[in-house]
Amino acid sequence: MAARSPFDLTFKVGVSRCVGVFWGKGRSIRSVRTFKTPPPGESFPESALDSLLEKESPVSNVFISAVASIPTDPFADSFRKRGLEPVLFSHGDYPFPIHYNPPESMGSDRLLSVLGAVDRFPRLMEGSFAVVDFGSHTTMTVFHKGQVVGGSIAPGISLSLGVIGAGRVVLGDRGRTLRPSRISFPGRSTEESIQAGTVLGAVRSVEGLLFDAEDALGERFEVFLTGGLSPIVRPMFHRFCFMDRHLLHRGAIRVLRGE
Repeated sequence: MAARSPFDLTFKVGVSRCVGVFWGKGRSIRSVRTFKTPPPGESFPESALDSLLEKESPVSNVFISAVASIPTDPFADSFRKRGLEPVLFSHGDYPFPIHYNPPESMGSDRLLSVLGAVDRFPRLMEGSFAVVDFGSHTTMTVFHKGQVVGGSIAPGISLSLGVIGAGRVVLGDRGRTLRPSRISFPGRSTEESIQAGTVLGAVRSVEGLLFDAEDALGERFEVFLTGGLSPIVRPMFHRFCFMDRHLLHRGAIRVLRGE
């Protein structure tokens, strides 16, 4: 039996979970694996990483990125124990100017997602677009004429749902899932009202911020949605939006391979 070609791995450390994307030749995604991010103060789940690497092997190169609040050193050390020297995100090597104060405070997850959008559509280099990540937080990152010019950060939809009524009204039943067809305004029950205020409210907030940014910069944006909840919220937008849940990883694999 012929030996398999080694895979590249792009590894994101998020607030609630870690996501590993294994890449084959070109831009083909071999598989996507996830596990919970350990809470602050808890040790790295070595067994979870072993399982991650055992399912897709051999791995030749690893790239690690993390949200701004989470250090990458413990994760990098765990890969090194397994003979893999990871490539870490560097703001200094980022290909676009970052107009943020200070630039290094913008999370690599946001910057790599912008790079992933440009990787998909190179024509965007000369235009304006926004990447909206509906994950643990709802973030927007704006790219305008070759530069990252800032954006917004808000509590994520799941976090907001968990705050109202301690999450019991909507999240208490694990069998329930958020369905776009069932979220509308006005809500006809307490549960529907909470979903209208949090889910639909988050979408309308993003649309309002997009309008403000377009007004300020004098140009209409193209919009990319990413993050775990992007398939749920996409039908609620009043404008066309691209959607790619792996934008960050598309930017990461470009950096890892030096492309």
